[in-house]
Amino acid sequence: MGQSARRIAVAVLVVTLVTAYDLAGATSAPKTRARQIEAGGYFSCALLAMGTVQCWGYNQDDENGNGSTRNSSRPQIVANIDNVIKISAGWDSACALESSSHVYCWGSDTYGQLGNGEDQPKDSPQLVPGLSDVSQISVGGGLRADVTPHPRLLGKRN
Repeated sequence: MGQSARRIAVAVLVVTLVTAYDLAGATSAPKTRARQIEAGGYFSCALLAMGTVQCWGYNQDDENGNGSTRNSSRPQIVANIDNVIKISAGWDSACALESSSHVYCWGSDTYGQLGNGEDQPKDSPQLVPGLSDVSQISVGGGLRADVTPHPRLLGKRN
């Protein structure tokens, strides 16, 4: 099975599991229901109805955003963010857009995709400086785009 087919299979499995069960183990509590699911390279994240984010899976590059590099087969709460309205996952990093229009990113930063100018992985969400009025986010393989009144693409490719 090719890499793209594996990612699709993982995303379908994740959506199926989240539909059948709540992320936090509850069976009907509305605040634990997932509003959005994102599949990264070997990790996944869910935006919960209460505006928090949980991630799970491979975590060697800090993809789970929980302050650890330990892999997890169960959802882990992403540290220090709330009131999230959108999430996006790339190959080995993720970002969240809060209702305040602030963007927070975590994970690998090999190509500068976290937008903080450091090129160092972050194991918990970091505010992306210099962004305002953000309405959409999209994370790809080493790049991140933000839609603002003046759109920009962050990251670099070899």
